[in-house]
Amino acid sequence: MSTLTLNHFAQPIVPSVPLPSEPVLWLPSGGLDVEDAGQLFAFARRWIVSVGLSGKVFLVVRARSERYLPSNLLHELMGYLVACGVDIIPIDYRCPLSWRYGSSSASIRFLWASEFFSTSRHLLFQAPMPLSNDPRVYLPLESLAMDAAMFWQDVHLVATAVFADPLIPGDPLRAKLMQISRAWELSWNQTLAQAGEHEFANDQKAWTLRCDVFWRNVVQVHLQPHGYRMMPATMARLL
Repeated sequence: MSTLTLNHFAQPIVPSVPLPSEPVLWLPSGGLDVEDAGQLFAFARRWIVSVGLSGKVFLVVRARSERYLPSNLLHELMGYLVACGVDIIPIDYRCPLSWRYGSSSASIRFLWASEFFSTSRHLLFQAPMPLSNDPRVYLPLESLAMDAAMFWQDVHLVATAVFADPLIPGDPLRAKLMQISRAWELSWNQTLAQAGEHEFANDQKAWTLRCDVFWRNVVQVHLQPHGYRMMPATMARLL
């Protein structure tokens, strides 16, 4: 197994601007309310659009056609956060700002992290695997591996942030992550066993390898110390 690590694929970003300290962040398309010392952004004092799990990892709602959040303003916020040198992870969520006023900042971070694991798990497993019995849809191994690799890279960032925060209850999130990881490991092993040699040959950018590397990082850092054990088939492939 190659010794590739997360750093082989990461693109470092050098911060050029600080996170905002003023109550409103003014962007070309309008203003966003700023709460929790620049760790929470809201639109029109109604909807939370981004939450910082740490100073380096922010969850941001995905652009939608709904009128409650202008997409151009959201894109400008993401550009601003990138300029601040943070990692941006998209999430499908609709969270009223009023929830923040009835909860602590740590509770909101826990809520968003939990939602990330829940919604991302759904997106990860809704795609049919190669050699599916459903003849209507077929995804090549490379595409599945690419999506999964990016997912596990995001999971590593989110888990590192939330498990390092003493104010966030980590046990419920870790239990959820263990369930996702176990389900993925079983499904991925079955997929690789079904894939033909031509599918591995078509994976010219080594997304299958990247997927294993990113997933293994999550397991080794966040799950194995708490009792997670890889399946024999997985260990035979990775060791």
